[in-house]
Amino acid sequence: MLTVAEHPGPNSAIALLSEVRKKVTQAADRQIVAALHLFLAEIETKRGAFSAVQRHINTGKRLLESQPNLWLEGVAATSQSCLCFLESDIEKADTEARRGLELAILSGHAITRLASTINLSHIHLARGDTGRAQHRLSEALSMCGQGGGAEIAVLDGLAQVKLAEGDLEGAERTWSRIVARGVTPGETLSYYQVCALLTRAKVLLTGGRHEQASSFLSQALEAACRTADPSVVNPLRLAKAEALAMQGKLSDAADLIYQAAEATDPASVDIIAEVQRVAGKVLARAGKAGAAAVCFERSARILGAVGNICARDAALRDFDAAVADRKRITTERAAAAPGVLHRAAAVLDLASHPELAGREMLELLRETGCVRRARLVAGGRKSDVLADMASPAQAPDEQRADEVRMALGIRRERSIELIAEPKRDLESRLSLLAARGLLKAALSLEEHRRNEREQAALWPSETTSETPEGVFASQQMAELLSTSRKIAATNLTVLITGETGSGKEVLARAIHRASSRGSHAFLPFNCTSVPRDMLDAQLFGYRRGAFTDAHTDFPGVIRSAAGGTLFLDEIAELGHDVQPKLLRFLETGEIHPLGEARPIHVDIRVIAATNAKLEHLVSAGTFREDLFYRLNVIRFQVPPLRERREEIPLLVDRFLRQFSEEFHKTGLRVAEETIEFLLLYSWPGNVRQLANEIRRMTALAENGAVLTPEHLSNDLAASRRTVPSADRSTPPSEVVVRLDQPLGAAVEHVERALVRFALDASGGRLDPAAKALGISRKGLYLKRQRLGLDPPAARLAAV
Repeated sequence: MLTVAEHPGPNSAIALLSEVRKKVTQAADRQIVAALHLFLAEIETKRGAFSAVQRHINTGKRLLESQPNLWLEGVAATSQSCLCFLESDIEKADTEARRGLELAILSGHAITRLASTINLSHIHLARGDTGRAQHRLSEALSMCGQGGGAEIAVLDGLAQVKLAEGDLEGAERTWSRIVARGVTPGETLSYYQVCALLTRAKVLLTGGRHEQASSFLSQALEAACRTADPSVVNPLRLAKAEALAMQGKLSDAADLIYQAAEATDPASVDIIAEVQRVAGKVLARAGKAGAAAVCFERSARILGAVGNICARDAALRDFDAAVADRKRITTERAAAAPGVLHRAAAVLDLASHPELAGREMLELLRETGCVRRARLVAGGRKSDVLADMASPAQAPDEQRADEVRMALGIRRERSIELIAEPKRDLESRLSLLAARGLLKAALSLEEHRRNEREQAALWPSETTSETPEGVFASQQMAELLSTSRKIAATNLTVLITGETGSGKEVLARAIHRASSRGSHAFLPFNCTSVPRDMLDAQLFGYRRGAFTDAHTDFPGVIRSAAGGTLFLDEIAELGHDVQPKLLRFLETGEIHPLGEARPIHVDIRVIAATNAKLEHLVSAGTFREDLFYRLNVIRFQVPPLRERREEIPLLVDRFLRQFSEEFHKTGLRVAEETIEFLLLYSWPGNVRQLANEIRRMTALAENGAVLTPEHLSNDLAASRRTVPSADRSTPPSEVVVRLDQPLGAAVEHVERALVRFALDASGGRLDPAAKALGISRKGLYLKRQRLGLDPPAARLAAV
């Protein structure tokens, strides 16, 4: 597929990625960030990290929702088509490729149009429609220049079409054109060149030139192995195994098949099917017709299920050519000893594809004979039976057992489920239990594989985590979140330090949510919220009558958090009288409320936070050293917002959504120049200050407004020291109004600028400002209140 672009190697990409991500994110342009994600999707496609590919595509699409871009939307659709094709979802690949082509035509982007056209040709060929495939490839050939990767991809597609039609002479002529472009087995091969060499090898094999094919493939394999890309190396291995098998070198062929099968990602359904087809040819040459039949049928079944009709028909033709009596062998294949073992292995290999794994499970249940009937069902809005299997007729008096349901996963947003009616005898029940255990193990193994692929991704999802508590987008915050999740399951005391408003409570809530206490209370308590002489009673509680004003029992903050997490903010403000009692509680888990005869045990986890340097307070003698060491078991330092500015655009998005919902505002957007102000500000109040700034702007804005720098508070507006991005030199008496907003929002923008200019011109005096505006003093007062333009203290003093 053309969208599998030839980028620099993964290692160099990783080396540059951190710097690129930082600069792109700080640019605060959704379209640029979307473009980066779509670029990474192409790289991850080459690496075979399909889950990461889908995540990057989804992120790119989401970013483009608020700032549409036909070109990038076309790239996203084309990349989605490529991913669906590689995952053997032919139907969705077709839909996305057509959408990508439409968007490319609208945007006029030639490269995306070419890529979509080539993708559609592959889809037509897979469906067996060689005529339409050739038509698309002819269109593509007229669009691409000579000698580039695109032309090689198109010529390779034309050779595949000729091969599928049985026109070997036509395929040879096309190969001559590819050779003329300099494509031969050599020292360095690109992705498209390797694909062309594979097609050439298949032409030689189809023509019966097995020795020539074997020699050709040896050279191609040697060069392709340098790419370290199994997606191109494994098909060459399998082609060479087929060539060796046709020469009678069955052991060497078996070695190559084993290497390919071992290195194949379970997500690569086409390679799994190819392994089975070539294995069938080797087994047939070895005289093991029953085992060969199992492999050929599995290959055809997999390819038919995913809609690759061209490859399925090729597998069936090989079946007919390799096995003399296909019908008889099919009937007797259950007698092949390795059959059940192969079925089990297939379930393990295909666990990432619920429907395919389900079909193999059906065959496994049929061969073991442990069920009366089994159905593979796709749920959702309506349930569809994908496959149905019934055992031979049972005895009339045999009763039906309850159905057993086995979930296999989600496919095209529909749950795939296997429903079995077991036989009632003990042996059948035990066999079904074993089959369920196999499926469970297969699904667990696939989850582990998926996690491994995710960890190896260029941009792991954890680095852009948006939890219910907050955003963890910078490298520092992502590392904090990752480490905090590791210790969340323990009951260790945690100390979080950092400036006021930097997000200490956000991190504490994330730890609580990830722990086993997540379903219980998270109770935040600020140690400065009550007078020092009441802090003891507030924390530890008291009995009625313990002192003069104790008219009722009070459990205290600690007991109120029982079973959950207590977050003690501003822990440095604890007085000397309370510090020993807190230390004892942390060491023993017991509190002694005022008036109680004996201590009470309380099961909670304590997370403490402070913006002070506790080490300095210990040195000064105002904080107990033993309490400091008891709190400082696990310590997290939350960096200030100015040290993680790449989070600002994401935080602005989050707060804008949150406060728009709170104030019932719709269609609000933040201008790029406003983001630039926000990125360059020092944020002494950190995330809390940013949240309050967005809250104020949202509350004062009209529906559909574009929030420009004029909406910012005076402190932020005055902080800008750089030249605006548009480099405007607008006089103070003029104002620029964006036209891409509703009339009400534009009028509000002009009103704000007029009132601010009049107040500045009058030195903050209301009467002359109102006269200049042609309104009454009361009218000016009301407008100033509505627009949030309270004059500075100096102006008020002058009134």
